[in-house]
Amino acid sequence: MTVSASFHPQDSFPPPFSLGALFGFRKGAQPSWRYEPPSLPQKAEPLDLLLNKQSPPFQLDSIPFVEPTAPTRNPTTYRASHPAAQITSQIIPKRTKRAVELDVHSIENKVEPGAITQAQTVDVDFEACFEDFKSQIAHAGDLTKIDFRNILISRAFRACSPTHSDAWIYNVMVMKHLTQLCWDPAPVVGKKAGFTIPPPFTTESLELLRCIETLTALFPNRVRNFHPLNVKLAEAAVAEEASTITAQDDELLLLVRQLWQSACSQSGKERLSAMDLLFKVVTNIQDRSISRPLQSVIANAADMKHAVSRLVINASQSPDQYLAANCILSCIPRQNLVAVVPSITFSLAKAMESKTRPSNLMYTNRFSTWLQLLHGLDTNNSSSGRPASSMVDDAIATIAKHVFVHRLPATIRCRWDTLLKSMILKLTQQDASYTPLGDRLLHLVDSSAILAREQEGSLTLERWLGAILSRMQQASLPYDELTKMMVTLLVQHENMGLVLRFLGVMDEHMLKISDASALFWLIRKKVAILRQPPTISQTETERQHNAFLLTTCERIRQVLNRISSPAGVGSFTANAKQTQELQALQAQRQFLNILDRAQAALVLPLAYRDLTANIPLDKRTALIHQLAHQYSLDITRSRLQAWRSLYYLYRYLQKQSLPIGPLFTKAVVRVAIIRPLSENRFISVRRLIWVCRLVAKVEGEDVARNVESNFWHWRGNLIRHAKNVYVSAGGDKRDKAHVNTMKKLGLI
Repeated sequence: MTVSASFHPQDSFPPPFSLGALFGFRKGAQPSWRYEPPSLPQKAEPLDLLLNKQSPPFQLDSIPFVEPTAPTRNPTTYRASHPAAQITSQIIPKRTKRAVELDVHSIENKVEPGAITQAQTVDVDFEACFEDFKSQIAHAGDLTKIDFRNILISRAFRACSPTHSDAWIYNVMVMKHLTQLCWDPAPVVGKKAGFTIPPPFTTESLELLRCIETLTALFPNRVRNFHPLNVKLAEAAVAEEASTITAQDDELLLLVRQLWQSACSQSGKERLSAMDLLFKVVTNIQDRSISRPLQSVIANAADMKHAVSRLVINASQSPDQYLAANCILSCIPRQNLVAVVPSITFSLAKAMESKTRPSNLMYTNRFSTWLQLLHGLDTNNSSSGRPASSMVDDAIATIAKHVFVHRLPATIRCRWDTLLKSMILKLTQQDASYTPLGDRLLHLVDSSAILAREQEGSLTLERWLGAILSRMQQASLPYDELTKMMVTLLVQHENMGLVLRFLGVMDEHMLKISDASALFWLIRKKVAILRQPPTISQTETERQHNAFLLTTCERIRQVLNRISSPAGVGSFTANAKQTQELQALQAQRQFLNILDRAQAALVLPLAYRDLTANIPLDKRTALIHQLAHQYSLDITRSRLQAWRSLYYLYRYLQKQSLPIGPLFTKAVVRVAIIRPLSENRFISVRRLIWVCRLVAKVEGEDVARNVESNFWHWRGNLIRHAKNVYVSAGGDKRDKAHVNTMKKLGLI
């Protein structure tokens, strides 16, 4: 018998098969404990004192900070992985652990992140909270959808936000981090984010304003989200005492700029309330030379043109007022300022034109100050990284519009010298090489304008410009930038005729263009329009306009090849390709015109009625020869009409280098010589020479000599017949009898 046979299992080891376990017959186990009522200690405290007794505050320093390895999306999961949660799980029984988590979650929902209680005045490591926030959004950039990223940022911001009176330290850190990442700050500055702000005139307050300025430029559609935050900052600034130093004034001006911009996104009472608050913020500015005019501008925001005009007038009087005007204009929202730039520019320009010396100098100074202020605003805008159009260019474009558009009445048109002065003033402000030459160039423009007005219209605009540029070249003054600006304005208005005349004048004066890229761009744009197939509803006027446009582009191209520098012309391949494209379009247009004219004259064969311009060259040549033959046989058309049609066909064949056959030369002889002589009309020797050269080139010299011999014989007989008729009608034998005169009189 083995050892296992005498082994009996104990109570704690049930057998592998038990009938009791199978059928439910189980021995009732006796409890190992018994109930005993609790006993109170001898020194027991009353129940009410026990409830009112406060628990010691929770020490954050006693819990080591552990940075999570991955961003946590659920605050509950984050609490479960925190060391404090692990300690709590060891102390709290399992049956009450879920209830505690629910209580904590309900407290978080009831208490806002910005709320401050008596138990929350302990020291907080804001840097640790910020690092925790950074770790939780470390992979937010990998999310494809912006909405998911915003949700993650919002949850991380609320979960890591310390409940402390100085929570604005953490908020500023978060804003700086989002600014560096160029992320949308809407989840942080929203109405439900509980964003607390730093006190005014602190380093954090200035950093927050700069972050708002940068983020507003990056996310212009989020200006409305920044408005509550700007209002908070403005209310805090109003509650503080007035500024005492220049740095505080700069911070208030930055706040005014942000609040005014966000106020423009509001409407109704909210906008009026924001403007009232804006007025109060300006009151706290120490510098009265800035605060008082700025208050006047805010009070007259509805009439921005008048307020800004007063600023320009004051700025032209002293340098101090110019600096103040520059600060004030930088506070006005750019869209509001852009709206009044054309009207103010036109008013100052017309005032400068209507006045004579010495008052003209004052108005010229005002106009120059206005352009200088706009240039300063453009410089500040470009340095801040905000892409926008140049307001100086808008001002010059306004003057150019009143110069180039001829449909405007004479009372609201500007002169060329005003436009040229504005361009010179812009160059003196932007290019250091033109700064010492400003007065000299302005004097040159004034003298040329006086000379042009004395000639009473005998000097056209383009010739007046060419004369000024030629004088600048003779005086060794730089004119390249001025020419480039003028070409840019001409391109913007797309006056192709004026462009061609201006380039022609420059070619006459042997002036060069260093950069002709704008003109080549204009040619490419027009070619793209002309490349489109003509519609059925195209009128004769539109067809002639397209023909003129194509011819003008080709002529501009030819002039540019002569007056442009090699660097300005561009690559040889691109130029050759554009030239070939222009020639192909010109050939296509001319061939379509040939088909249209032939169909209108009823000489187009029926087989070619539905023909397009995209036929092979050999068929095109054969068709032109057939049309020439038909024109020479058509007696319903006059002699001159037939000659013009035939000569147009000849020019097309010659320009496209297409072969000319005997059928065409026979048609030429028939139209140019036979028909006029048969109608008793005189033919000049010049036309005979042209016809004989063409016939000799195609059919040979013998045929040409035969044509010439027949011509002299036929024309001699015609002259003799005219002489006899003249003498028989009573004329003197010694007088000459002109064939055409006798034909007009009906004598022959």
